Amino acid sequence: MAKHKKVVKPESRYRHLIILGVLIVLMFLLRVIGPYKNVFIGDDVIFMGNDAWYHIRLAENMIGNFPNPMFFDKYTGFPVGSDIIIPPMMSWIIIISSYIVGFGHLTVHTVQVVGAWIPPIMAALTMIPVYIIGREIHNKWTGVLAVAIAGLMPTAFLHRSMLGFTDHHILEVLFLTTTVMFVTLAYRKSQLKYYMFAGISLGMFHLSWQGAIYGLFIIWAWIVIQFVWDYKKNQSVDLLWKGSTLMLGISALMHLPWLLKSAMPIDYTFIPTLAFATPFVLFLFTKFLNSKQLIIALISIGLVGFIGGYLIIPESIGLIGYAISWNPGARTISETLAMLPQAAFMEYGANLVLFFGGMSFFLIKRKMPLLVVLWSMYVFISVSTQCRWDYYFNIVIAIMSAFFFTTLGVYFIKEVRKGISLVLVVALLFITTPTAISMSTIPSLMNADWYNALNVLRENTEEPFDTEDSYYQTDLQEEAKYGVMSWWDYGHWITQISHRVPVSNPFQQHAIEAGEFFVLGKEVEGVKYVIVDIPMYTGKYYAMLSFIGQNPVGVTQAPDDSHIMKLVRGELPNYVLVYENATVKIFEKV
Repeated sequence: MAKHKKVVKPESRYRHLIILGVLIVLMFLLRVIGPYKNVFIGDDVIFMGNDAWYHIRLAENMIGNFPNPMFFDKYTGFPVGSDIIIPPMMSWIIIISSYIVGFGHLTVHTVQVVGAWIPPIMAALTMIPVYIIGREIHNKWTGVLAVAIAGLMPTAFLHRSMLGFTDHHILEVLFLTTTVMFVTLAYRKSQLKYYMFAGISLGMFHLSWQGAIYGLFIIWAWIVIQFVWDYKKNQSVDLLWKGSTLMLGISALMHLPWLLKSAMPIDYTFIPTLAFATPFVLFLFTKFLNSKQLIIALISIGLVGFIGGYLIIPESIGLIGYAISWNPGARTISETLAMLPQAAFMEYGANLVLFFGGMSFFLIKRKMPLLVVLWSMYVFISVSTQCRWDYYFNIVIAIMSAFFFTTLGVYFIKEVRKGISLVLVVALLFITTPTAISMSTIPSLMNADWYNALNVLRENTEEPFDTEDSYYQTDLQEEAKYGVMSWWDYGHWITQISHRVPVSNPFQQHAIEAGEFFVLGKEVEGVKYVIVDIPMYTGKYYAMLSFIGQNPVGVTQAPDDSHIMKLVRGELPNYVLVYENATVKIFEKV
């Protein structure tokens, strides 16, 4: 009797894709609906955080200069200006998208509106490689669940991909995740074309963030370990070394031209070049060494390289170590603090437990791609020491949790499997979803008082340069006539909104000088205006003390004899109050 093949209904075949599409729409709306009214206020676009304002400044500068980025900015870091080491990928994406949206006509307003929409769009695109990685390590439902977890958890990935958070972080996650996806496909399917695509995405990763060596290290470590592992098992390493060389070569060709023109240290050129040579060197070793000798040789070279690098270019050793370092001393930047267990459970919920379950399953079954495991381990170590890496960890914890969840499901009998899965999915997602919704409604740091004050400054003060359209010049040579003093948090706001030149900025350039001014009254020559808000002499005053080397412990607000309090009370005769609102005051030096 002939066996009948099981007929798969079309709706069943595509059910996972429909669910995937719904999830991506939901995670996109989560990032748009909450902040929309805070970002688009009339004709104004209010960006989230601090750094987003400077990315918009760079995009605005490129309106008449595309595709040329700016490498030095006279509109920040008064009086010397500042080297710009922010790669141009975000600006390119904004300008090209604005050109399309504006039907070939670019305006500042179009650039600002498009720039605000970029983060949630990039977050939605990130879900595609998340799904494919999940599908490759187990099955399609692993991919779908990974997307649900990654898109809806209340982590830094959510915060930094919201409408108006126009920063490079979302591009980092998109392009590194895409690179991991293509490398995984390349190795599993043994196809050179995927290594080529991985090289393109890795190059875009480098052109998105100056610290991309963080991600390159993961790829580099995988190449070495996978090569040794395969060679030891007598598997062919021919495609691996050729594909890896192609990938790293394409990446280098894409980002090294910008790197060589920028003010980045030589380390950032040396390390990608060394990585590019690694696969071929490994291949040469196989001509002379067996697997044990190869391992001994690599360990010896690694030790010599570490010691030599430390002696010759000590900064190079710190590039990767910085990512997983923890300084127990006082830190005034929240993202550099270690992530505490309580905060981790609040963000990740049950997924944190499932992450370790997924890692354990790998050790037991050893079926998961080695790159995904190395990626997960490195990011976990990173986020354990500095919570800044939370937006990366969001992706790996989602993939590992989904892998563990869907793998565990086979141990339940078929009759109860669906019911148990539904209950567990609700536990995974909806316990943390209310926190995610709440996070999506957090307003920008830029409030109406600051926005109004900075517009007043722009409209009622002298231009800092005589050069026409100086704000849009890429090679401005003129010296600024005067500077604006405020705390470093607000420097990018002053640059982008007021088109004036702050002394200090979120690059932390001249932060010590700003601290010494507000605490000790040490003047900075050429400063004409000083901007003060209430948090500067309450919640932020301890940070000023930290930057100038004084003990901030127990300090909650500025003492009466501090320079900033004398300024606020009008006790400094050489500073005249020229504008004030509920929380912000502007003083002019006379």
